Amino acid sequence: TSLAQAKTYEDQFNAFVDGSNVLNNPNSGNDCNDVVSKVEYLRDDLKDFTGSCFDAAALATNVANLKANPFPEHLQSSSSSLQAVLVGNGQWCCQKSKTLKEKYIEYGCPSAATDKGCVGGTGNSCSMNLCLKVYGDTIATRTIAIDAPVQTASTGVLNALPSKPTGSDASKNVYYSVPCTDFSETDSNCHYNVKLSELLKVTSSFAASFPTPLSEANKINDYVFWRYNIDGGLWQTWDPLSDSPLAFKDASTSVIVEAWTSLGRVGDAFSFDVNLFVHSTLTCASYDSMWTLLGSTKVGNAYCAYPGSDFALVKLDMTVADVIPHPTATVTGSYTGVTCEIMLKEESTTATDTTAYQLLSDATSPTITKSFAVEMVHNPHTARKTAASVSCKFTRSPHSNTIMLAVDTDTNSITCHHDFTVADCDAPELFSATPAGVCADKCAGNSAPGVNEACGGTVVRSDATVTSISTTDAQCCTDCDPDLVCVAVSQTSVKRCQMPSVTPLMLAATEEGEGFASSETLVLLGASAMVAIVALVVVKRRAARPIVDEDAYYPLLE
Repeated sequence: TSLAQAKTYEDQFNAFVDGSNVLNNPNSGNDCNDVVSKVEYLRDDLKDFTGSCFDAAALATNVANLKANPFPEHLQSSSSSLQAVLVGNGQWCCQKSKTLKEKYIEYGCPSAATDKGCVGGTGNSCSMNLCLKVYGDTIATRTIAIDAPVQTASTGVLNALPSKPTGSDASKNVYYSVPCTDFSETDSNCHYNVKLSELLKVTSSFAASFPTPLSEANKINDYVFWRYNIDGGLWQTWDPLSDSPLAFKDASTSVIVEAWTSLGRVGDAFSFDVNLFVHSTLTCASYDSMWTLLGSTKVGNAYCAYPGSDFALVKLDMTVADVIPHPTATVTGSYTGVTCEIMLKEESTTATDTTAYQLLSDATSPTITKSFAVEMVHNPHTARKTAASVSCKFTRSPHSNTIMLAVDTDTNSITCHHDFTVADCDAPELFSATPAGVCADKCAGNSAPGVNEACGGTVVRSDATVTSISTTDAQCCTDCDPDLVCVAVSQTSVKRCQMPSVTPLMLAATEEGEGFASSETLVLLGASAMVAIVALVVVKRRAARPIVDEDAYYPLLE
């Protein structure tokens, strides 16, 4: 029954029992009708009343009674118990009845009249008992949903996962990535601090069928009240127009939101989950295996230099995903690059670190393959062992939740270290008569690279103070016959100076070298008495560097 129908019914009743509609004989006494008129307004008790139960004034009284927030008294009540309490106050009732009666005097003998009082006949009574039942949904309606921009951002997070969680739905739940690799109860940077009003789009209005007075049409917030519950904890009041941020800290948090009037809940409870995803943990576990020394064997704690050369041939096979993995239920963020530095020094307890030099810098490549030569330290003599240390810093930016109000711009980074030692494992020789030996003798003291010395590609070298890198090809020593050629080593970008293929000229050089060796041998035999104080001369000679001319040789006696 609508208010209009109730008012019509009451008007009909009033018209029917009105005095103008009562027929009584002219000799009757004064009427003494029984009249009952009671009203029960919303959220009020039944009481005596005169007037209309359902007119505009009664409506205004009822509407005013609805401006009551149920939460100060019932905030922690369960939904079912609170609904039962409030619905019990939702009756707007009108009780009216009229029984026609009149004063009656009986005349007879003896002549004295007897006053019989107030009497009425049968069929002279009419009554009405009408109640309008009002619920929360009768008064108002509400809409509530995950806000559209939040849905868009949640979809971005889901797409950043290796696989979407079963049942994931950005229209029903919130998905957010935090710029941390673990959840934390105390670190606010690992929390999602956001207002409910930033996650949800809510509206409330008077129900279309509710006879809203014009004066109240824009005052729905005086009649609808909100509360929310997190993970089954205590209920909290919520004002969508003025709320404070909440801190979501766990992988998943359940939220329930309800709208209430003074006469019951408006619509069903709205529930959703806020799901957080951490970033994958950066790891150096695979870093050492990215570095390979080609053509080298390990002797003790050191790797041998490339056979016949004074450098180690190092190859880097780097896969960024090994450092920034992507396990299930994590995001990786945006890879922002890797920067590697290398430092060489003589392996000695007294040797100090030299200044490192940037080996590579790359901001985009998911895989990096690079070959380079690590030349043994010469300061001024070639070190017996050279210690190399390569450190690479990998960086990323946390996954962006731009639409979801993320403001954290800190990058995650990890620095990985790899150390290795290079030693010259070639045995010393006396004045080799080979073409290479003869050429090495001729190029000794020359600043240009000699036999088997690095001449191209990325070459890392160091002195006592600084590590440096050369990436341009150098002209090989030109004192040999035939001329040395700069060729690639082991199908890499690194090059070294080598003798060309054997030719008649090379054979002549071999014969010349053999004669040189024979005469030198005789000299050595003739001076056998002085062997104890003569230094053996090694075939492997480094071309002189600008530091010291003796740079080409090991000091064999110390």
